[in-house]
Amino acid sequence: MDWVLIRENIEDELKIGLFQKDSNSNHSKKFVSISECRILSTGLKKAFNLIKQSGLISKTGTFRIRYSPLLDKMGLWLDFSNVEIKHLLDHPSILQSLSKDFIIELGRKKKLFNPSTQKLTTPKTHPWFQTYLFDDKNHLNLKPKIIPLMSHISQFTQPSIASGSALTELVFMAIEQIQQKTFSSSELSSKSLEIIEFGPGIGPFSFPLAYEGHRMTLCEQDIFAIEAMQSTLKELDLETFNAISKNMKFMTGDFQLNPTHLFEHQFKKTTTDSESSTQNKFDVALVNPPKSGLKKMADFIVAINTPWIIYVSCYPNSLAIDSHIFHKQNYELINVVLVDQFPNTNHYEIVSVFKKRS
Repeated sequence: MDWVLIRENIEDELKIGLFQKDSNSNHSKKFVSISECRILSTGLKKAFNLIKQSGLISKTGTFRIRYSPLLDKMGLWLDFSNVEIKHLLDHPSILQSLSKDFIIELGRKKKLFNPSTQKLTTPKTHPWFQTYLFDDKNHLNLKPKIIPLMSHISQFTQPSIASGSALTELVFMAIEQIQQKTFSSSELSSKSLEIIEFGPGIGPFSFPLAYEGHRMTLCEQDIFAIEAMQSTLKELDLETFNAISKNMKFMTGDFQLNPTHLFEHQFKKTTTDSESSTQNKFDVALVNPPKSGLKKMADFIVAINTPWIIYVSCYPNSLAIDSHIFHKQNYELINVVLVDQFPNTNHYEIVSVFKKRS
């Protein structure tokens, strides 16, 4: 979870909170100070309280805290200005003190603070999040197998393991339903889907779907996320590694900026010399875009003509825009589920399923 930290001088009171859009203006935001957050886990509450007691100084810097139950360690990412980071490194006592409790990353380059040398070094991945492997024997009936997901502190994940688990299960169930509608009952046990996933991040959906046997083409512009997924693969036992790795193909690039150029040779093929139509090799497009939505990717996803689209959204406004594009191209919205990630707020996650009309 990300927080805003404000304190210009050490003598000033440390303020921690969030910016809220001003209801009286379309452009300005107001700072809302938060002294405690009731939805934090025990580990994150401890981290939050330690930050409140720290001597950190920033004009309007943000920080992200994590807690890994597997490591029993806390993580801290300080997304401060370069000037503020330089000041922290020139006067390292604050970072030294925080490093007794935290693994610390600094800045947009996500550099790791080494308390021994008091210098920045190449960041390392740690199991800050987790996902679940389901199979026919334990899905929804028995406790699934937990797979730790390697990542940097600064990388995007869902705000809590509980909400991440809910979203993973919803996506998994949607894929199961698509599989049942695609294949006959006699084929189900031996047939898998071709899934193209845009924005897989560190792989909370990718790993369980690949483990199930679905062939995943993972399109991610963040090279750190690709490295994190590859680190997770290396940590798996041999049997699980073999089951998953053969079904994962990684692609990198800025897919929102110019998707057609990146994919025109990989994903489309002409049926005959006299025919200009294209055939799509994917059964499902699984998309998890940022708050801004798909942008140019929406037209591209329509162009590759997948029979199904699963859209995981954190912002209903951009989902509405992209849904309108899908609707105009003969896609029908057949299911919507909301996940309340932030109780007592108007923020929530949406899992939507679209089907191409015959």
